[in-house]
Amino acid sequence: MFGRSLYVLTTRSVTKSAIPMGRQGTFLALNNLNTISNSSNNKLAMVNNYSTQAPKFTMTEKKIEEVVTPKRATSPHLTIYKFPMPAVMSIFHRATGIALGLGVAAVCGISLFAPHDPTYYIELFKTQYPFLVIPAKFIVSYPILYHFSTGVRHLVWDETCKGITTKQVEKTGMMILAITGAVAVVLSFMN
Repeated sequence: MFGRSLYVLTTRSVTKSAIPMGRQGTFLALNNLNTISNSSNNKLAMVNNYSTQAPKFTMTEKKIEEVVTPKRATSPHLTIYKFPMPAVMSIFHRATGIALGLGVAAVCGISLFAPHDPTYYIELFKTQYPFLVIPAKFIVSYPILYHFSTGVRHLVWDETCKGITTKQVEKTGMMILAITGAVAVVLSFMN
């Protein structure tokens, strides 16, 4: 209904003596609604069945320099508020998903464009930096375990609609953090 009335206003009801701005007569039609609706050939009243009065507003054009934005202080929202544990875990779930995606893309890029296979570079890393092997295994295994565990928890929530109260979410979150941390440490020390 609005599209048709705007079409009627912009194409048929605008007088030729006015200066159009923007599209052909769009702003002009909004500025001159009172004169259009009071004319003898009242097409606006035929299209608009909801009201008998024309809207009382005008549009003006301003330059960007004329617009004044207030200088208000912004709230230090990230520095003074403590995120609840479910929010931190949700953010970390997204971050691990992004990191895992980038890691897979890097391994694929190495497989496609590097002169050797990824296994060659892993063995080279083991021989050049043997003291960094355990931390590197943890850095790789923990995001995989964490993202998988929290993803399974979300699937359980979606399918059963159980365990979504604040206490239960915090309890399962602590369990996920403890289990994934322990399993990642064990995997880090395995050959």
